[in-house]
Amino acid sequence: MSRIGKQPVVIPEGLTVDIGSKQIEISGPNGSLSQQIFDGFKITQKEGNLNIAKTVDNVSTQEKYGLLRTLINNMVIGVSKGFKKTLEVKGVGYKAQMDGNGLSLSLGFSHKIVYNPPEGITLKVEGNKIIVSGFDKQAVGET
Repeated sequence: MSRIGKQPVVIPEGLTVDIGSKQIEISGPNGSLSQQIFDGFKITQKEGNLNIAKTVDNVSTQEKYGLLRTLINNMVIGVSKGFKKTLEVKGVGYKAQMDGNGLSLSLGFSHKIVYNPPEGITLKVEGNKIIVSGFDKQAVGET
């Protein structure tokens, strides 16, 4: 039995939750995220909490029970607080600097590498550190 899936997801004030039959959408001050609800699950909102329940008890739903709860919790954290990762550039001659909205990297090649972040992701350079931030945890990690 999943211990993570049983825990309710606490919804802070200022967030709106729209639960459909196949999709859940959470909106907040940082943006809006949506997630497909896997088959065999039902999500209910009660007293500022989201509860996830299995409607079918089989191996597939058991495998996805904790995953669905974690994805929804990450959506709540993302639209309310956001996510941030820090990358450090180390090496002789390695340098990172902002170039408009993009990032210009000198990494030992004969040319500079220019990286333009996807929508919803912001980049900052402080010394030799690159700070990647956004409201979608998966997009921040991939960037």
